[in-house]
Amino acid sequence: MQSMGPRTPASKTSILAIMDENRKRLGFGRDNTFVATPNVRNPAMMVEAEAFSHHLDKFERAVREYHKRVQGCVRGLLPLLDSNLPRVWLSVDEASGLAEPLRPSISHGHPSRVGGDYDMDAMNRYLDRLDRGIQEEVLLPLRRWQEGLAVAKERMRSLEKLRKEVDGHRRKAEKKFSRSEGKLRKAYLGAGYG
Repeated sequence: MQSMGPRTPASKTSILAIMDENRKRLGFGRDNTFVATPNVRNPAMMVEAEAFSHHLDKFERAVREYHKRVQGCVRGLLPLLDSNLPRVWLSVDEASGLAEPLRPSISHGHPSRVGGDYDMDAMNRYLDRLDRGIQEEVLLPLRRWQEGLAVAKERMRSLEKLRKEVDGHRRKAEKKFSRSEGKLRKAYLGAGYG
């Protein structure tokens, strides 16, 4: 078995320095107070995201209500545009009571229709396009953002659970390290180096 040789103050300094370096590298405190893994930014981001989500919910409800009203207004307008104007009747002969209607002139193609030459099929296509646009370009992205937030919330719960688990392991490791370090210091100082 090899002899370790004479003990010098330089070896004492290097062993204590190594122990201190390991303590710092492992993130263990010297005052035996455990510091939990910091997690300030994630909850702060979640608070802001949930506040934003609340605004998105209100906006989504407003868009749906607006869409419903626009659809109701335009769909209610279509039968009106397709109907004929009431005619004015002029008396032809007062004595006989005969009368004839005057033809209103809105357009040449449809002289008495309120909507004139409007194209009902085109109006229905525009309404369908409006429906698709609101659903696909407004409401769907809002829903996807909300779904992403729900996933983030679930992951935050998992992350917090994992963080607590890691802190528990760190706490145990720090206790073991402190005990071992104490024994090592005691043996080192008891051997005449202190």
